[in-house]
Amino acid sequence: MGKKCWVFLLLLGASAGNLFAANSISAGTLDRQYKAVNTNFYNANCASVFDNMYDRAAMADPVLAEAYAKRLAGMGTDVVVLSGRHFRLNYPEEWRQIAQNAKIIADACHKHGIKVIEHHEITIPFVKANQFLLDHLDWMQQDVRTGEIWRWICPNNEEFIKFYSEYLQEFQRISGVDGYMLDELDMAGAAACGCNDCRRLYEEKLGEPMPYEIQEKTGAAQRNLARYKSHIKPRIKSRLLKAIREVNPQAVVLTYCSDHSDPRVAGRGINLANEAAYFSSFVGWEVMNADCFAGWRPWMRFGKMRASIGNYYGIPTWSLNREQRSKEGVYFAWALSQCLKNSIWFTDFIMRDPADADYYRKFLKWEHAMPFQHARCLTDTGFMLSNQTRFTDFTRGFFWLDAMGWADMLLEEDRQFDVVLDGDTENPGRLEKYNVLVLVGQAAMSGAQKENLAEWVAQGGNAIITTHTSLYDEYGEKRDDLLLSDLAGVGFEKQVAGSYTVDGGFAGGAFEGRGKLFSVKPGKDSKVLMTASAGGEKYPLVVETPHGKGRFIYVAAELGFGNAEMELRNNSVYRAVETPGDRKLVNHLVQYARTGREPIRFELPEGVQAIAHQIHEGERKGDIHVHLLNTTGKDIKPGDKRQFGVPEKMAFPAVKGSLKIFTYNVAGDAVARSPMMDGEVKLKPVAGKDGLSVITVPGKL
Repeated sequence: MGKKCWVFLLLLGASAGNLFAANSISAGTLDRQYKAVNTNFYNANCASVFDNMYDRAAMADPVLAEAYAKRLAGMGTDVVVLSGRHFRLNYPEEWRQIAQNAKIIADACHKHGIKVIEHHEITIPFVKANQFLLDHLDWMQQDVRTGEIWRWICPNNEEFIKFYSEYLQEFQRISGVDGYMLDELDMAGAAACGCNDCRRLYEEKLGEPMPYEIQEKTGAAQRNLARYKSHIKPRIKSRLLKAIREVNPQAVVLTYCSDHSDPRVAGRGINLANEAAYFSSFVGWEVMNADCFAGWRPWMRFGKMRASIGNYYGIPTWSLNREQRSKEGVYFAWALSQCLKNSIWFTDFIMRDPADADYYRKFLKWEHAMPFQHARCLTDTGFMLSNQTRFTDFTRGFFWLDAMGWADMLLEEDRQFDVVLDGDTENPGRLEKYNVLVLVGQAAMSGAQKENLAEWVAQGGNAIITTHTSLYDEYGEKRDDLLLSDLAGVGFEKQVAGSYTVDGGFAGGAFEGRGKLFSVKPGKDSKVLMTASAGGEKYPLVVETPHGKGRFIYVAAELGFGNAEMELRNNSVYRAVETPGDRKLVNHLVQYARTGREPIRFELPEGVQAIAHQIHEGERKGDIHVHLLNTTGKDIKPGDKRQFGVPEKMAFPAVKGSLKIFTYNVAGDAVARSPMMDGEVKLKPVAGKDGLSVITVPGKL
């Protein structure tokens, strides 16, 4: 369906200024440091070959490798991740044979158009590598507090970097693979690493010695150590990528973590934006979800956050969906990834039964899949995830649970939004797509970010900020008041309650809030839209303040707290509790904040989810892809458990009633398609006022 109303530009990373200032390290967004991006990894269907502990000998026969590659290609696989002999230091006597076996597999895969990713780790010497450990004690990480040696090589060690670079170059020359996933090239934990190399480099960067006491979760010493570590793996892998590309200029190095949004992960020094900037043009996420159907909300939320890195740096992203055990589960996982323009990586579990090949082929080789490279979410709303804030406090309660709850409640209502990074507010002009920007507890903000945000609002933008947004500087130091206090028209005072009653009026009836409530003093030009009650007192809850052609809307409570759904990890208990009052108010606030018409909106039966993208480049520029998912059969309840290896409980009741899509200036018919549906159904848009088009999708589809 042709449409030319909005043109979404691809903006590559812009400078974040100095990395190190005032004896602190910023977590701002960096430029991309490498040129080549292998676009073959957009819309990729990846499959694992072997488990980590295999010896790879099973595929050392070219005839077997050819048959395997042919079968994978016939199902729609275009990338394989080659595992086996994972803990590489355990097998030095096999290194040449491992590379030669990889060549047999790579040659067979390349014949069928399949790219090959080599997957291993080389930093942890297990029992078989004890002699290597004893011979290289000076390579090992040390506890910052005690100096104790850990069984994990420090990636800062120059001798190790040279050793590993030479290994990878030789492996590349023999095997001819297309890329690498180099696991555990990282710090072993929050208390690593205090070796001589790390202490020397830390002092060079910050101008002061590395501390020995780092127990506190929010202090400057812990923040600086975590931010310092967030540059180590990216910097070292950048050097390894350069070494590999001396042999194969198109090679890629993947990176991932289970949930990069979580501040507890930041406490270990993990920052995927840094990794995308330094070396990785294929950033992913290991989905630790034992039931993708029952746990679609965190999957969709994390996938959107991963896509934000892809959008910012102009690179493909992927998700590892390793836990599905039913055919329908695999299909639903694929569909979720399509919604989020994430390439998908399956385990080889789904490839083991040739009888299922026809089922998988229907969607893995689907000719109508959305082209990820040129797709952008059709929205005028940005939702910020600030790395600066993630590196300010390493507990989930600081902002994360509140922000994730907001995101989940917006997704439940099919509210379209992009996730934006610190760099989108650090650099002028990057917010021009948006009419509404939501900053839920995004505490850490610089003066330059304030100026850019103020200019965007003055030109007609609408910023929703909550709780302690801007109460800290970009290095995590607390201010006396919000940096945005003068613009948002509120003076921040203190936390007054851990629960409260939201007074009705502005957005419906009263309800009980479960997060923290803060006391603020509205300015003379501000309007209190809503109040909350706690301890017999009334407090401003929602405060609106004009600024130029736009406005700030301040929310003084954690409306998202308790509404965030966690991944259904192995044997974990489902604890998501949705609060209708919070959900209604959050969605009302985003709709209220908007000025002008929303690019697309939906009226859908409860349990049907929608995400819309528009193609911004190429011959299909302007086309809109709307993905609709039927989750109406989700029946998990608080207290239920899910377990890895158990087939998903998939139920898809018939959808009653029609689905309505509202958008603008549609040219021609809409077309409904599905990999599991023969043919297609044309849907005639009905024209309304001011270019509005209404498309009705029969529920039976």
